[in-house]
Amino acid sequence: MTHPAAAPEVPGEAWTLPLGEVRPLAAAQVLGPPSLYWARETDGQSIAGFGVAATLGPVGGDAALLDRLTADVQRRRERAPGTRLPPLVWLGGLGFGPSAVKDPRWEPFGTARFQLPRLAIWRAEGGSHVTAFDADPDRARTRAEEVVARLGAARLSDAEPPPASPGPGARVEVDRAGWQALHARALATIASGALEKVVLARPIDLEGDGGGLIPVLARLEADGQQGTLFAFEGTPGTWFVGLSPELLVRVEDRVVFTEAIAGTARQGAGDSLLSDERMLREQGAVVEAIRAGLTPLCEELRIPDRPGLLTLRDLVHLRTPVEGRLREGTSLDAVVASLHPTPATGGTPRARALAFLSEHEGLDRGWYAGALGGVGPRGLHLSVGLRSALLHPGGVRLFVGAGVVAGSTADFEWLETETKARPMMRAVGHPIA
Repeated sequence: MTHPAAAPEVPGEAWTLPLGEVRPLAAAQVLGPPSLYWARETDGQSIAGFGVAATLGPVGGDAALLDRLTADVQRRRERAPGTRLPPLVWLGGLGFGPSAVKDPRWEPFGTARFQLPRLAIWRAEGGSHVTAFDADPDRARTRAEEVVARLGAARLSDAEPPPASPGPGARVEVDRAGWQALHARALATIASGALEKVVLARPIDLEGDGGGLIPVLARLEADGQQGTLFAFEGTPGTWFVGLSPELLVRVEDRVVFTEAIAGTARQGAGDSLLSDERMLREQGAVVEAIRAGLTPLCEELRIPDRPGLLTLRDLVHLRTPVEGRLREGTSLDAVVASLHPTPATGGTPRARALAFLSEHEGLDRGWYAGALGGVGPRGLHLSVGLRSALLHPGGVRLFVGAGVVAGSTADFEWLETETKARPMMRAVGHPIA
């Protein structure tokens, strides 16, 4: 891959030491809540970042942020080839897209933001480590040694997460009428031929904070769901947190992996999806958008003819895995731009669907349905920011959505969003019966 010559000015030294059996989330018992958290238990990987050594976002009209971050990781490997680095060195995300409505709680996250932690407690390949990043190698080594000593003396335990009992308040507001009106407008736009599909999102506002970040993460971790667990801090006391079932893109060397996920049924009713014409049409729109986006960037692209099933605790989705080999010199930013936002979160045609949402949805999605993850020694990994919530000092805002195509009904899609809310409702202490 080619990368821009310009290099980000960031702390250049990393010092890594082994930690034995310390789990990154358990380290919060000593170090406090992390500012960054990312975990994929199916890969045996998890990272907790404490403090921020550097923050990078797009510069002006710069569209090469991911390539710049990847170049930084490559320089670190070349300068200190014996130093082990976390699976992801830079962590953060890209927002969903512009909105006519602005929520100030999203402002610290920006349209794109990736951070290098001062300390990374991470686990991969069966072992745990601490990595300290600093401009001075002696300070980095000293900080890593201090953390090893503190965590070693603390006798950390994997405590059971607090029970998910109802909090002092329930939903602040349920705008069912607003959903009905938005859905009707979407159907009318589809009937006019301007759209094939649009994905509508809505917030669920709750009182209480679920006990704070660590209990919410612990409940999600223990919930038996499949996917990527994440948390990113905005201002102190505000985190975007969730457990996403959907990969946006993974790139290792020049091999690209992604997936099309659309169509939804309650758990146990997955077989009905495979013969549901409306659901297959919704899934097909996502597949074709991925094909159109990646074909110009790939030497080869492999996409199965028919979808399989992704079975989660509460839901079943149609899923089509996609794998390709990128052309020499392809920019990572170009790959992500070809896929994000996906038709599974925005709609088709993409530009028209996004314009419809910006004008009519009345919701600042922020990083909900954005691209979350980062870059590390093995390449790029981004998940779609779904099954998620914004924890803030005033309460919790959950985000859920559903795809609308010809033949959709507002009541059916409302029930789908209620089911999609179940994992986060359990995590923040408001389980749905």
